[in-house]
Amino acid sequence: PAGGTSEYSKVVTKISKTDMLPQSTDYYVGAKIKKTVEFKDYRKVGPVWRAHQLNVKNHLNGRGTEVRLSAVTVNAGLNASDFTQSSLKED
Repeated sequence: PAGGTSEYSKVVTKISKTDMLPQSTDYYVGAKIKKTVEFKDYRKVGPVWRAHQLNVKNHLNGRGTEVRLSAVTVNAGLNASDFTQSSLKED
């Protein structure tokens, strides 16, 4: 990351040689690894392979989070105006 833009001093992503998809990303603070994100259960969504399971592990406090995605779509008819701050505000 560029200096001053992130708390992380280094980010390392491991890519599979066979399918060229990310397998994990390690986030470092100084020389210590702080978090790891693992990408699993890849499925083809449209023309692109997407991970449908992400496991996040915080190495400093031992906690983690598992995220499972379902019903993933791409090019679902959204446009840039759907993502303005006013459009994203809660009702």
